[in-house]
Amino acid sequence: MITPQLFEWLVMYHFDKNLKPRWDYLSKENLPFAPEGEEVEGSVGCLIIENGDTLADRLRDEGIILDRNHPKFNPVANYDSFDNYLIKNGKKDGAFIYDSLNERIARISRLSNNTPKMSEVREYQINLIPNDFIFNGTTEELTEHDIDEHLGTKTDLAMVIPEAYTTNESHVQAYQIKRTAYGRIGLGKVTHFAEGGLQREFFFDYVPTENGDSELMGIYRTYHQQNGKVELLAEITMPLSYISENSAKFPIPGEIIKDAA
Repeated sequence: MITPQLFEWLVMYHFDKNLKPRWDYLSKENLPFAPEGEEVEGSVGCLIIENGDTLADRLRDEGIILDRNHPKFNPVANYDSFDNYLIKNGKKDGAFIYDSLNERIARISRLSNNTPKMSEVREYQINLIPNDFIFNGTTEELTEHDIDEHLGTKTDLAMVIPEAYTTNESHVQAYQIKRTAYGRIGLGKVTHFAEGGLQREFFFDYVPTENGDSELMGIYRTYHQQNGKVELLAEITMPLSYISENSAKFPIPGEIIKDAA
């Protein structure tokens, strides 16, 4: 199962809240905003766990949601309501639960990252991301040291929760705006994890043009499992003008989205 609109919303939110405020500083003299693998000061990030209307109860039963009170859901049927909700709640600690059946969202204050199922997944966690997940373009194999050194708690949860708690009846997804710099401009990226690991990601970077110059564009990648390891399936670039809530349609071609399902 894949939820195109939630990924799209996070791409637009990343564009609005992390790239636009730095628009006047997009010159070679001011880049990167942070070295790759380090946190971007002042950037906005979030983690959203997505499934149907029973996900919150399942995660409470599994001892992952530690809040004493049941999550309070709010409707988010479009980008405007999603944007408003994150503006009001995004600076608070914790993560979010998204009920895709009823298009509603709730904030979770405290999440456990220490359950037996999660520990089992961490035994092969390194295979759930490509080798260049931390440093764009690297061909060196990831190591356990790389995981410990560069991946924080929220990225860890995004990786292991869908893998540990997906069932035949419940396909758990995780979406994140990472605050860790990736690529040459030094901003974070949007990621989507499901059972089997990373499904797709989006980030901003300069792309060479035919005239020998370069243009700031969006980079969209999809992934699949190959010989037990997540590897790149497809990559496309898109002009920043496509990334807008006023777009007539989702800017990522449908056939590419299907590849990631």
